[in-house]
Amino acid sequence: MDLEKQFYQRIQNLGLARKKVLVAYSTGVDSTVLLHLLQTLPVAVRPQIYVAYIDHQIREQSVVETAYVKEYCRRQHLPLFVKVWPRADHPATGVEAAGREIRYHFFAETMQREGIPYLVTAHHANDQAETFLMKLLRGGDLEQLVGIRHQRQFQGKFRLVRPLLGISKATLRHYATVHQLKYFEDYTNHTDDYLRNRMRHNVVPRLQAENEQTLAHIQEYQDQLADVLMVAQAAAAAKLDEIKLRTGRYLVAYWVRLASPWKKLVLKELCRTQHVQITGEQLEQCVALLRNDSKPQGQVMLGQSWWLVKEYTVFYLAQRADNHVDSDEKYELKLNQWVNISAYERFGLFEVTTYQPELHDDVLKIDSLDKPLYIRHRRPHDRLKTTSGSQKVKRILIDHKIPRSQRDQIWLVTTDENEVLWVVGLKKSDLSRPADHAKIQYVIVHQSR
Repeated sequence: MDLEKQFYQRIQNLGLARKKVLVAYSTGVDSTVLLHLLQTLPVAVRPQIYVAYIDHQIREQSVVETAYVKEYCRRQHLPLFVKVWPRADHPATGVEAAGREIRYHFFAETMQREGIPYLVTAHHANDQAETFLMKLLRGGDLEQLVGIRHQRQFQGKFRLVRPLLGISKATLRHYATVHQLKYFEDYTNHTDDYLRNRMRHNVVPRLQAENEQTLAHIQEYQDQLADVLMVAQAAAAAKLDEIKLRTGRYLVAYWVRLASPWKKLVLKELCRTQHVQITGEQLEQCVALLRNDSKPQGQVMLGQSWWLVKEYTVFYLAQRADNHVDSDEKYELKLNQWVNISAYERFGLFEVTTYQPELHDDVLKIDSLDKPLYIRHRRPHDRLKTTSGSQKVKRILIDHKIPRSQRDQIWLVTTDENEVLWVVGLKKSDLSRPADHAKIQYVIVHQSR
């Protein structure tokens, strides 16, 4: 099938007929052929063409190229959007990556303003092979080898489509020659300063010399890999759902029962649901933590402020903001008054005769008020007084399996001499209990809702 027929079929399959599209144009042979193919489609399927062009000011001939683009689009009655990236704004290093970011930001900005749903780029079979080999060389996750997709979501609400993917660079050059299309060569593509150029000049041609179907085979492998990964991802999502609690956390015991390959796939799926990147090393650390029975709590830093957290029987992903709790925060309890800790929690000190209990109240009974009483968070070396001595507050929290992330948020009731009477919600001091013959005079009430 010749290129025109092949392109016609792809435009229909991609659903671009008569749709508004923004063409990423660079004046190189690839995008020049793409634009020409779009312009020469039958009117019934031809998209509404808009052109976006970036003057990177990297080459001296960029002035000539920009002038040519403007004149060409004027003659062809094509709406043109131009952005100049001044040389002074270029970073000292990473110009290629910075340029890509500038381009795609400009494309999205233009599409948003003009109401254009599709971005069309001129990626082709050689680009696919080069990208695949570069990723293979660098190593990483298997999903990365899928390479360039025929289409994908772009900036949330747009679609990026590549109708030339699978077509060789040689075919595009031949088409340009036959149709006498004018295009500009980028001299930076002829050097071996970049890895992609070395792949383009040295590796891919040698592979094609061994087998002329190299480009097609790489595309076929990537299509098959994409299908397998899609099935594996769906299965992993189902298994992840099986071990999920209503709280949104996941059962460690159920995860441990999974076969070894599923353990990793399920963790990767958990990260994918939160758009969290995880490296191979981080994945191994997560597996080791969850399998370690002697470490009931722990966490693995995944980057971008995300952590995998293990808390006894459950695990989950958490995005850690500054959760610092001020250990010096303190409230004095005053008789027959409430102290509002938050919109959902409060403490009160009352005489028994005036206290009207409510459902779910937690109460500490005392027989005298010989010392001022306070509410505060725990501090190092806090101990709860008992008839047999004392017990570290830290040990109480551990015994009750309170996660580390929550321990500093626990409230204590103490005297002005920092004698702990109550680890709220967990344990009360024996010394706070009235003697059998004593009459209860007061109650400290904790309410949460």
